[in-house]
Amino acid sequence: MPKIYIEPGRSIVGEAGLTLYTVGAVKTIKDVRTYVAIDGGMADNPRYALYQAEYDIEIANKYKEPKSFIGTVAGKCCESGDLIQENAPMQTPEVGDVLAVLQPVLITTQWQATITVCAVLQQLWLTTASQGLLLSVKLMRT
Repeated sequence: MPKIYIEPGRSIVGEAGLTLYTVGAVKTIKDVRTYVAIDGGMADNPRYALYQAEYDIEIANKYKEPKSFIGTVAGKCCESGDLIQENAPMQTPEVGDVLAVLQPVLITTQWQATITVCAVLQQLWLTTASQGLLLSVKLMRT
């Protein structure tokens, strides 16, 4: 009799992580947009450049503040498509802040490992309770 095997992987843990970047600059072009430049980009997360994947953006060290700022998160590759998210609501960023991209980290880890030659990002995995309480933090160097 034939057997069917199911590997649920991504449906279980695919969105359990986030990627952390450091804000390097905030630049406003009047009547166009405000860019938030980070120390990563399409080299470690090409999903937005490829098919405009949507992410939630947080300024991790200001997560308790309201998301009153709208910015476009841009990478360091100096390409027009080097964006992580456009017109994203977030807390007001400043140089040196930690910008968190809530995403399926497993996907970007695979991209990074097989396609790019840029420095490997640190990834933060959180374990949360149903009320969103932080139970444990593990910083992984991939």
